[in-house]
Formats: sequence, structure tokens, C-alpha cells
Amino acid sequence: MVFVASLPVALLLLQCFAGCSADSSGWPSEDDSTLSVHGHTRNVIISDQGSSVPVPETDIIQQETVWLNGGDETASHEVSHKYYGPVQELKLRLCSQSSTAFSGICSRAIDGNTNQNYRKLSCTHTKTERGWWQARLTSRAYIKRIQIYNRRDCCANRLRNFYITVDGHKCAEYHSSKAFSVKTFNCDRVGAVVRIHSRMSAPLTLCEVRVFGHPLSGAVQELKLSHCSQSSTAFSGICSRAIDGNNNQNYRKHSCTHTNAGRNWWQAKLTSRAHIRRIQIFNRRDCCPNRLRSFYITVDGHKCAEYHSSKAFSVKTFNCDRVGELVRIDSKIIGYFTLCEVRVFGDPVSLESKSPAKARGKTVRKLRLGHCSQSSTAFSGVCSRAIDGNTSQNYRKHSCTHTEIERGWWQARLTSRAHIKRIQIFNRRDCCANRLRNFYITVDGHKCAEYRSSKAFSVKTFNCDRVGAVVRIHNRMRTYLTLCEVQVYGTYVH
Repeated sequence: MVFVASLPVALLLLQCFAGCSADSSGWPSEDDSTLSVHGHTRNVIISDQGSSVPVPETDIIQQETVWLNGGDETASHEVSHKYYGPVQELKLRLCSQSSTAFSGICSRAIDGNTNQNYRKLSCTHTKTERGWWQARLTSRAYIKRIQIYNRRDCCANRLRNFYITVDGHKCAEYHSSKAFSVKTFNCDRVGAVVRIHSRMSAPLTLCEVRVFGHPLSGAVQELKLSHCSQSSTAFSGICSRAIDGNNNQNYRKHSCTHTNAGRNWWQAKLTSRAHIRRIQIFNRRDCCPNRLRSFYITVDGHKCAEYHSSKAFSVKTFNCDRVGELVRIDSKIIGYFTLCEVRVFGDPVSLESKSPAKARGKTVRKLRLGHCSQSSTAFSGVCSRAIDGNTSQNYRKHSCTHTEIERGWWQARLTSRAHIKRIQIFNRRDCCANRLRNFYITVDGHKCAEYRSSKAFSVKTFNCDRVGAVVRIHNRMRTYLTLCEVQVYGTYVH
């Protein structure tokens, strides 16, 4: 006997052949599952009942880890974010997933169609694997909740063991013997990239993913590059192809740059000075990605990231954390140099005054430090002596700090984030000036200056060029740390 199926039935059989199993257990409530939430500390609680009246501005404090030197070092610091309630739905875009099967492309989960029947072309589908799906918000946000719509016409039990991350940090997970229809997860994270990781070796299917939270004031945004140049041009691969908004990674689509053979470079300028947080590079994929295996990135001539590997990448994001305008990529390999797109993310730096003199940085002001601390205190040398306005360099005048014998540190916080241009340190002069001969200075955990010499100084000014709030001085010598005054100069960042 020959059985002939209608097209809809055939499609359903094909989908089930891909891993469908019958599920007649019904749809449990959220209390039937195991839910773990991994959040960060915040100092406010905001009602999210959907009121249309904005609540007062509030802060979220989050411990943020920043990768330095191409991922070889990390530094942690507190970051304060501001937002206005109430909770709102946040727009997701630029999705991707581990693989695609049965035409279940990643964008189906963010198309606004919450239909949970696969045949309605509303759900994603990967191959059988420990798959993942991700999408990016239009800008960084305080993510409160993430809502997931599961498939209902078939195979709901594939979505029973997974976890959710925001910018690589786990915020929620689900592990249960029962499937769900629609489930909302508390997240409580600041970030932009939402990713769902399946722990099961099975197709991953999502019918819709919705994110709710607060956009951040001063959130990191994409910055516009222009006025590009490169070391040479070959095969019509002009420099502007890397900043034309076309991130196609196939050279034949006229989207990628190309130089002659040599030790090459490419650069472009921002429309205005900015605090550059991240730089994203799209490599060529139709051919020759291994040409982009050893290079470094600079901002205004200062290195902020580098890459050196035997393996090529497709798209890679580099943490930068530099203030400047000119982004340059220098290849360390002798050969052709090709970039399909370069994207820069950060915060425009807005100076307090728009007068030409101040815009050129000629009237940098003294910034107020407060909330100090130090590794220890000895001989009544409290940390606040270094920010009391008394620049006497005689310890007996009660103007200088003092720690125990150790590799000590001292720190203080600005009243608000600023572009720190210079830091001035007053050393002790009545005695023991040589204790301050080997140290470094950080801003929000990022080194901006250091001093190492056989000679002591009386008063010394260090160029810094960092954006942040917490200034910290780390002694490399095992001895007493004494500071008679620390003064910081720069411009507040709005």
C-alpha cells in the first residue's frame, strides 16, 4: 500500500523526523521548574507595574570586568549606570545562531510574531547539537526580564535545559523534566548581547525572545568613522569599504578593503573625540582570512588591543578603553591586508564648555576627589590628608598619608566620571622621599601612568588620558606609602 501525505502533513513529518517527540504532558506553571538567577548588586528597587509616569533617575552599580592587552589581563571596577523607569520592551537585532536547519533562521525569534507553530514560519531551528542563539540590543541597557516563547505544535521538550547570558555573564537558567509554553526569566544584568545556550544535544528552537528593561542614559553607542586612508590600494579595495555599513564578508560583494603586499595599515577618524570602549572587525570569509592573524589597534597612536593567533576569526570584538579620534589597525604580517568592516563603540566626550579654548583642552580644570581609602594606616596618616587641599610636604604639618610596611595602595573617587588628563603628586620632603620611586596609577582599574627611578621627586605631574572616576596609586615597593597631596585635572564627562 502506498501512502500519500498532504503537503502540511509531509512538512510536519519532516520536522518530527528532525527530532520531534510527542509531548502530551501539558504546560506547567513557572513554579513547576527550577529557576536560578545570577544578578549584580543594585542600590534601588523600582516598581515596574507599567505606570506611564517616569520615576526619578536612579543608579545601578555593577562590578564590570574589562579585558586588556588583547585578552591577556583583566581589571575590575564599579560602573554606575543611570536609567529612568518604567520597564519597557527593548529592541533586539543583529542575531546569529550556532547553525540553521529547516529554514529556521535566527531572525524568526525577533520578528514580533509570537506564533508557536513552526509551520507558521515563526520559529528558529538549529541542527542537532548543543546549540546557541543570540541577538544584540540597539544599545546597552539594564535588562530586567527575558521572555521566551517555546514551540507548541511539536518538540517542546527540547527546551528543558539551558541558560541565558548577557554580555557573557549568566543571568538565568532553566533545568526541568517539564516543558513550558511561555516563560519569563528575571535577569538583572547590564549589557547588550543576549545569548541562550542549550545544554542538550538537540535542535534548539525559539519562537520568540523578548527583552524588558531600562535603556541607559549615556549608554555605549556606535560611533561614526570617516576620512579613512590605508597604506596602499589593490584590486579596487578602497579604504572606505570598511566603513560603508556593509558588513558582507565576501570580497566579490564590493564590501572589503585590499592593499598591495607589504606590512600594511588602515585608519579612519571619528567625527569627534570619544571614549572608545570596543572595536569590532569583520574579516573576509570567501577567501584568505588567515591574512588577518597578527595585528594591533591604536587610538591616537596609543595601543589599545592586539591579536596574534594561528587561527583566523570571522568577526571579533576588541575591548579598547581609550580616549581619542583616530583608529588605526597595523598588520604585523607582510602580505595583503583586507578588512570587510570596522565598527567602533563608545561614548562621545562632551566638554563642560564649548568655547574654542576649552575644546582644545587649554583650560583643563582641577577635579574634586572624595571617598578615599588606603591599604592600611600608620602614624595617624589617614587617606584624606592627600585630598585636603594642604600641599605641605612636611609630615609634621599633618598633611601626608602613611601606610604600614607593605606593597600599599591609596585611592579616591571623583564626584562624577571625567576625562582625566593629568594627575599631580606631592611627595614628602622632610624625610623618606625615596619611598615613592616605583609605583603606577590606574583610573577605574586601567593603568594610565607609572614611575620608576633611582631618584625621588618633590612634585611630579603625570599625563593620564583616561575616562573614569576612581584614581588609585599602587606602590611596587615593600615599604611605607606616603602621599602629601594628589590633584587631578581634566573635564567632566556628560
